[in-house]
Amino acid sequence: MASSSAASQHLKIDIQDLRQHTSNALGKIFGEDDQSKKMGKDLENALNEKYQAPTPIYKSNFRRLHFTLKNAEENFRDKLLKGEMKVEEFVSKPSKDLKSERQLAADEIMKKYERDQRVTEQLLPENVNQVKDGRDREKWGVSKSAAAIDD
Repeated sequence: MASSSAASQHLKIDIQDLRQHTSNALGKIFGEDDQSKKMGKDLENALNEKYQAPTPIYKSNFRRLHFTLKNAEENFRDKLLKGEMKVEEFVSKPSKDLKSERQLAADEIMKKYERDQRVTEQLLPENVNQVKDGRDREKWGVSKSAAAIDD
């Protein structure tokens, strides 16, 4: 029983360390002053409240938000610091709303390319024998091998 208590205590410490590291990483994006550290802590608290710290979803969303904040094209850092956007709103935004116009255009080009590739792959047969010439090769009530003998 004592070992499970020690393990749970160790897990709590690891979760707290993870949350502290996340908070520091997010705060460093904004700068080194106290307001930046507070913003990092607020972002981490909102992230933890929505996704619960040690889960893969939490980690995935941390990476997504971290990448978005480092990208200067969308100016989410300034919007958060000026209070134009709430931290909870930023954490809850879907991925497509966090992408820049350039990234959205690149994604659209990639989707079109993939769609064109799929259509091309489905239309072209793998070998010449798969090409249908319009003639019916089977006779009514006779198997294919018997039909081949008749011809």
